[in-house]
Amino acid sequence: MDIEEKFKAEFDLLKSEGRLTGDWSNLYKHCKLEGEIAIILSRLVNLNEVDSKILTKAAILHDWYKRTEIEQSKGLNAVAYKNSENDSFDKLLKLGIQKRIVEVAHSVGAFSLEEIITSQDLLKKIMHFIDDICLGDNVVEIDERIDYNERKYPQINKDGRELFDGKTYFEMQRIVGKQIQSEIETTIKIEPNTLVSLIKKHWESLKKRN
Repeated sequence: MDIEEKFKAEFDLLKSEGRLTGDWSNLYKHCKLEGEIAIILSRLVNLNEVDSKILTKAAILHDWYKRTEIEQSKGLNAVAYKNSENDSFDKLLKLGIQKRIVEVAHSVGAFSLEEIITSQDLLKKIMHFIDDICLGDNVVEIDERIDYNERKYPQINKDGRELFDGKTYFEMQRIVGKQIQSEIETTIKIEPNTLVSLIKKHWESLKKRN
């Protein structure tokens, strides 16, 4: 069954509440990609069915509010984006989305780093990693994704220095993402720095079947 059929409620929310249609359909495709990668990683790390569904739903919904965030944010500063994340969290709860799914969905990006650095929550760490390797509707290495973020959000990047002993948000995101990648590679017993290429292989196979 296609992911959009299996998780119809979540994809319907992207279109209705998130308004990720028309000129914003690129974000819809991005969310679909992250959902597909969540399914692949769930299998690779042998998550149980409940956790796999939580992770996949969280991945699909992680950017549901992005259109509103972009339309409302002025100056693209860290405070504006942080406030938008809080709004997204609260609104998903009001829409009836399970709190655990909402928490995992919001464990992505630079602003989740303070928690993720010390977290032992496997689903949140995997979700964070998924977002680190998905750029648009393509799977990329962490460095390519973070390089893109540094170019696109220079001011937000600098705003992280006060939190991370002089390191920027994206410097820390690069470090943390690679740490999570290494942990997953150790868990599933594959060579270092080969996880993304393995995920790509599975993703290409998934696309052919669909």
